Amino acid sequence: MCLFDERKRAVIQLQQGCSRQDVATNLGRSVSWVGKWQRRYEQESWAGLQSRSRAPRQVKGKTTPTVKAAIWRVRQELACAATLGQGLKYIG
Repeated sequence: MCLFDERKRAVIQLQQGCSRQDVATNLGRSVSWVGKWQRRYEQESWAGLQSRSRAPRQVKGKTTPTVKAAIWRVRQELACAATLGQGLKYIG
């Protein structure tokens, strides 16, 4: 059973008059889990039972293109120096 179906089943059991505790026991879940999906259903209907992305919407501290270019340039210089026997013998 997929997560959406399990959440839907919880809501249906609640609509049929089962208590949160009974639904949690039937599905092997916690009472707070049942409450979470009951609230989501009340706010957003069936669409609210779909999984949501947990990925951040924005990445803080993302490396800028300017910094990336500088890193690439330095790595190229180090690689050239290593092939000529100068500077570092490896990059890593």
